[in-house]
Amino acid sequence: MVTMKHGTQSKATDERSTEMDAQTAWNQISIGTKMACGARQATASADKLTFKVHNLPHRYIEITLSADLYNVEYLRLKRGSFERITIDSAEGIYNDMLSETVYHMVNK
Repeated sequence: MVTMKHGTQSKATDERSTEMDAQTAWNQISIGTKMACGARQATASADKLTFKVHNLPHRYIEITLSADLYNVEYLRLKRGSFERITIDSAEGIYNDMLSETVYHMVNK
């Protein structure tokens, strides 16, 4: 049951919506791509899905939903300072291209 208050959704509903968006993005990546990239430890935050890839330390894929398109970023965290260093990124990715984009970013 969704509680409406003056035309807005409750915070719990917004959190569920974010989790559903992240779950949808995770489901749109094929199992073959997940296995080939070593995808694991998926976490959903405010507006993005982040998961570890490969056996290399501190390598992540971050997927953000903007409008109806995805922005994908392949990054690593610098040891010690945990500074984000972008290895590759792509913007305006449709859902049917998400799996292929992740695969090619990680397996260059």
